[in-house]
Amino acid sequence: GGCDLILEDPFLADQSWCAMKTRVSRVRQVLPARVLYIVAGTSNGAEGWKRARIAQDAGCGLGVSLWSSLGTLQDIARHTECPLFLHAGGEHVWTTGPFGMSPTVLRMLAHYAGCDSIPAGMFGGVYGEPLGELRDRIAAMRTSLPSFTGEMTPERASALAAQLGPDVLLLGGS
Repeated sequence: GGCDLILEDPFLADQSWCAMKTRVSRVRQVLPARVLYIVAGTSNGAEGWKRARIAQDAGCGLGVSLWSSLGTLQDIARHTECPLFLHAGGEHVWTTGPFGMSPTVLRMLAHYAGCDSIPAGMFGGVYGEPLGELRDRIAAMRTSLPSFTGEMTPERASALAAQLGPDVLLLGGS
């Protein structure tokens, strides 16, 4: 069957040994046009803009982590047309401890910043989160597409769709 979407690891970004512009060009050359390639672009400020332009010019989506800042995400979403995918790696730094915010509030902020797809959390498996919390997070994301990763199997995908509906992005691999 193939795949419709390829999402890079969020911390690949623009390493000296794997420059983003070169990587995007080479990957796009071998992918069918129907495949959405989401290139890792975690950065902020001027560098964030540079990476967003590389992704947009190549017809790619842009994957960024929370470490890019919500302001950078908002600016990229407002001024580019590439789909913006949030990586939630390191989320627990923001959502735990005495000054941590609710994971649901964090997702609402990411939605308002303009992210097109936001990780909702973990469904089932070792790190599975309560179904009620996942539903609250999905509701907070409004029109952003919730994504799920981690231990994704065909069985878990069927169970997730039965519990949370079909309008989710399931990411497997790594």
